[in-house]
Amino acid sequence: MKTWLLALALLLTTSGAAAAPLKVGSKRFTESYILAEIVVAIAKSEGIEAVHEQGLGGTAVTERALEEGAIDVYPEYTGTIIETIEPDPAKLRARGVLVSPSLGFQNTYALATRKSQGLRTISDLASHRELRLAISHEFAGRRDGWPKLAQRYGMEQLPFRSIDHALAYEALERDDVDVTDVYTTDAKIARYDLVVLEDDRHFFPNYDAVLLHRADALTRFPKLARVLSQMAGSIDVDHMRKLNARAELDGASFPQVAAEHLGATRSTVRASFLDGLVAAIIKHGPRHLQLVFGAVLLSTLAGVPLGVLAHARRRTGA
Repeated sequence: MKTWLLALALLLTTSGAAAAPLKVGSKRFTESYILAEIVVAIAKSEGIEAVHEQGLGGTAVTERALEEGAIDVYPEYTGTIIETIEPDPAKLRARGVLVSPSLGFQNTYALATRKSQGLRTISDLASHRELRLAISHEFAGRRDGWPKLAQRYGMEQLPFRSIDHALAYEALERDDVDVTDVYTTDAKIARYDLVVLEDDRHFFPNYDAVLLHRADALTRFPKLARVLSQMAGSIDVDHMRKLNARAELDGASFPQVAAEHLGATRSTVRASFLDGLVAAIIKHGPRHLQLVFGAVLLSTLAGVPLGVLAHARRRTGA
């Protein structure tokens, strides 16, 4: 009797494990959501039950979720892997993580301007000191940002002003500025008919879009290899811009954008952007509040006494 019960329990446990879906994660930005939805759609077409764990957070949070098994795969970029996660592929494999072939496009920094300016390369920009540059706060402070770029192209003396990235495109459209930094797959590049200047001195690193996935996922989901194969080289930079624009500018839901990309009919789409947003807030909001409260508490406990000390003792404060 005991042997029979043990066998039944083992069977139920095995069945439950086998029924676990492929968990596809994403970071908190449009492109990551869209790519994750495409992976989910292709996986389902291959007979794999798949779910989208939407908007987990930044690189550190999402990569940790992958290593701990909370997700099985998520979209990432080679430059981020090298700079932030692990530059050595062998060490990455030792951690049980593999990198797929490129999806076909890069998402890296670039400079863009209106086509009417007649510029083609960043070197062309160096000889046009009359142009008005607006550089985002983040790009102005990065190691691989404006200071090093200006040095590479001999533009150290070129004047610029700082601008919020979200406002840069409208500033170009209003003719308030002439050149700004962009991400190469930004949705508004095509909509505002901008030209992305060629990095003719090869300053910017490669940020090829890939899928970072657990090695054991290939065993648990044998058809996952077919999903990765279908994703490889399937999206070029112009098409990725259009997909981002469908979501950001047209208001299409992420599953809808993925379905359109794969040639599916709109009638099969059910989820909406708002549904996904609400689900992400409900699922990850409490943890986010814990992290924020902890960080604010610690910074307050350290910062307030130091501020009082700095005010009381000017020399120490300096």
